[in-house]
Amino acid sequence: MTFTDQREELLESIERDQEEALFAVQELTQVARDTFSVRDHIRDNPMMWLAGGFLLGMWLGGRPRPAPPQIVIATEGDLRP
Repeated sequence: MTFTDQREELLESIERDQEEALFAVQELTQVARDTFSVRDHIRDNPMMWLAGGFLLGMWLGGRPRPAPPQIVIATEGDLRP
């Protein structure tokens, strides 16, 4: 095998690897888009999302509120030792 043959074989191998890497990146990009597409999940089960939003609202709205702070105004009589 001559140097020229080795070089051509190496260049072809690099070209194949680049095409495989490009394909893998495109495939990964598509999978990531499909996985994080909330719109499709909501479109498939709108009633489930509606019920979940309602329950979340009920849970957040039903929690007890903290007591408002009490304001105490000091008078002259309170300040004497």
